[in-house]
Amino acid sequence: EYRDVVHEPMDLGTIRENLRNNQYKTIEDVYQHVKLVFRNCRAFNPPGDPVRKAGDKLEQHFDKLWKGAKLPIASPTDPAD
Repeated sequence: EYRDVVHEPMDLGTIRENLRNNQYKTIEDVYQHVKLVFRNCRAFNPPGDPVRKAGDKLEQHFDKLWKGAKLPIASPTDPAD
């Protein structure tokens, strides 16, 4: 069911491993993968669902921290593999 809705799965654990293994070429690639996690959360979990609410809240916190760190915000493209 999840794979029927989400065609490009991504999770924070995978992002952590990619960071540890220097898999990202740019900070923008990291940003895009994190935002993909949140897009997938919204795509799979309907409004009002506790997981969706938690994802939305975490995304707001992430956006605030990212902006506060004055890091670049990537355009919506796929991160480099």
